[in-house]
Amino acid sequence: MRQSLWFLAAALVVAQAHPQRSRANTGASLRRRGVNIDKYLLPDSSTYTEAASLDDIKLSTLGSGYIETATNIVKSMFPTIDFRLVDDHYVGTNGMAHVNFKQTVHGIDIDNADFHVNVGTDGNVFSYGHSFFGGSLPHEPPRQKRDTGDAVQALRGAIDILGLPVQITPDTAVVPNLLESTVYSVIGASGAERDPEARLVKLTWRVETDVVENWLLTYVDACSMNEIRGVVDYVSDIASYQVYRWGTLGFTEAAGNFQFNNNGQGGKGDDPVILDAQDGSGSNNAPGRMTMLMYTWSLPERDSTFEAGVVIHEYAHGLSNRLTGGPANSNCLGGEESGGMGEGWSDFFATAVRLKPNDTRETDYPISAWVNDWALGIRAYPYSTSMTTNPHVYSDIDKMGGEPHSIGEIWASVLYEILWNLIDKHGKNDGDFPDFDSNGVPTDGKFLTMKIVLDAMALQPCYPAFNQARKAIIDADKALTGGANYCELWAGFAKRGMGPDATNSTYKPRMDDFNLPVGCLN
Repeated sequence: MRQSLWFLAAALVVAQAHPQRSRANTGASLRRRGVNIDKYLLPDSSTYTEAASLDDIKLSTLGSGYIETATNIVKSMFPTIDFRLVDDHYVGTNGMAHVNFKQTVHGIDIDNADFHVNVGTDGNVFSYGHSFFGGSLPHEPPRQKRDTGDAVQALRGAIDILGLPVQITPDTAVVPNLLESTVYSVIGASGAERDPEARLVKLTWRVETDVVENWLLTYVDACSMNEIRGVVDYVSDIASYQVYRWGTLGFTEAAGNFQFNNNGQGGKGDDPVILDAQDGSGSNNAPGRMTMLMYTWSLPERDSTFEAGVVIHEYAHGLSNRLTGGPANSNCLGGEESGGMGEGWSDFFATAVRLKPNDTRETDYPISAWVNDWALGIRAYPYSTSMTTNPHVYSDIDKMGGEPHSIGEIWASVLYEILWNLIDKHGKNDGDFPDFDSNGVPTDGKFLTMKIVLDAMALQPCYPAFNQARKAIIDADKALTGGANYCELWAGFAKRGMGPDATNSTYKPRMDDFNLPVGCLN
């Protein structure tokens, strides 16, 4: 449990990894305990400035190396704001350097204030995104000493409001962290996988609880102790691993690829994934922690580890969470649109990897059809390039009530259009591994789309919205191919209402745009 500065008004969110939506699962999830997590969504508050807008500032921020260049752009935009460099910068397989910064106040991190800078192979800033807070900040540092009982009270508030299966007993005690004066461990509480932690800050307590089904960061108001300011679920952040395909496409050791031993290739190791086949803790689900449950809709019951789409969906959550905002920050996909895109990316990769040799753009793909014994799958529509079979458009987000899987269907539908646009242009490699040209670009449309989407995750800011992720995809293609697929990408976006003038203002409704940019034929 940690106390943390948190300046944006919002409430609870969990970007759940579970692919199951249409039938009730039997695991002890937060939703099952009666808490509607989706109504407490953190805001997707970041901005993203694409490559096309940066020509006039490149020379003014150029430094002796990519870290100095990235630091210069942050200083030039926020000369009076304190920030620190996050120790997770790296250079991707496309030559793009990624550098992250965290805004601070009196030496304390602001949890949701991040600055992400991408530096190109020419040494100049390629693009950047941020959620730095420019408003009024505390003039005095928060008190370092506080009644340790407050940490227990903050934990109690999280338990009561969220219905967590954690019990505070008479033996519960608070132990200060010897290395950090603002961090406390709450020992003796039962029902958690590990001792909850609290970090002391001025505005909220950040309560960290691992209860198997959910690993939560809960922001509890430091004054009232009974108000939740925000929640993020880490359970989907543990779900990926390094295999050849993901490594060659950009999910490397330095990018946070979940290896036990990084073998000197950069990044932080000792974070392998454990997959529990036929897990007995529930049924009809497959959480991102990779407790692969049995599905009971048919006789005999079906094992979710035998459906590739389910496993890939869960693993892909690790991909999107580690790449978005940098490998040291898994708290970047907890908003309405960003959390929905987390589900959409997982559906997209689960679909792209499963393509068969005879598939064409007329082929439709359901999700979790086999384990659920339901041919149409668990989404509202199968993924299809037919607007009759799957009519989803961008503005449908307004109808989804913040439910991440439903929002994810819209994002994955867009990516499915792009997938077939690039396959039609470049062909489809039906092998298990991609082939690359001399510049490291996949030679076929399937792996090229996967590479562009994966590279875009590393470009986009923490808490991206749909339109910012769209800009990042356009930029990823520009960095990789020089923009050779510009119109094919825009055609996929525009078909689903995400043309250049698609808007998402503070107030609904979202506005669709089905037009292509100048230079591309409608």
